[in-house]
Amino acid sequence: MTLSYCETYAGTGVWHIRVLGAKGRRPEGGADTTTLCGLAAAWDVPSTNTPFEFREPSGGAEPGRTCRGCAVAYHKKFGEQG
Repeated sequence: MTLSYCETYAGTGVWHIRVLGAKGRRPEGGADTTTLCGLAAAWDVPSTNTPFEFREPSGGAEPGRTCRGCAVAYHKKFGEQG
């Protein structure tokens, strides 16, 4: 199972996490899976590292912060405590 940071159609700069589908990473758009917090993913963040490396959410609203809902789902699904 491969994960990727992505953005939703809202494009707020908050990075969500999704499990990659059959299309793989889609930085140009057309993501084929939902985020771990249940939103429709739009595109993968092209500047993020591959392979995926989880980043804990930071405070504030700066671009590139991890969605808190995705972080909670990530810890539940993968059991990592950061």
